[in-house]
Amino acid sequence: MATLRKSAIGLLGLASLLGGSQRASGLRTPHQKAAQPGRAQVATAWPSLPSTGYLSGRVATAADVRSGNAVFAACVGVVGQPLHIAIPQYGLWHDPLTDSVERVLVVEAEWFEGDSMFGLRQIPSGKAAMATIANLTLLGQTPPATAGSTSLQ
Repeated sequence: MATLRKSAIGLLGLASLLGGSQRASGLRTPHQKAAQPGRAQVATAWPSLPSTGYLSGRVATAADVRSGNAVFAACVGVVGQPLHIAIPQYGLWHDPLTDSVERVLVVEAEWFEGDSMFGLRQIPSGKAAMATIANLTLLGQTPPATAGSTSLQ
């Protein structure tokens, strides 16, 4: 867990360019509030995968974050590598702050200090989030058959 927090903190330095809308596995910015337990979410259809607004095959830069093509970028001195997986793709993200499962588009995947870090866009809000593979289920590039949010309760 110490490695996760170290990596997440290192990555959050430039991710703050998004105005505090991102989360990283158990870390919350002051602008974020935990969801109320038991509150239902409205189900919507899975969207088509985007043709822009994602990053694949290389690590993100601050310019990528500013332009909306990445959710996070490493701070100076943190060296990452791109993960070689299909991007963009669908996913289910277990949000540790709300103990809920959110539908997401995976728009970025990088390896930092022993952790796989993913940039996400929540469906349908488009809010940015960050996660490790421990909190993410990758679903591939075909829209899943079932729509809606899933609760772990």
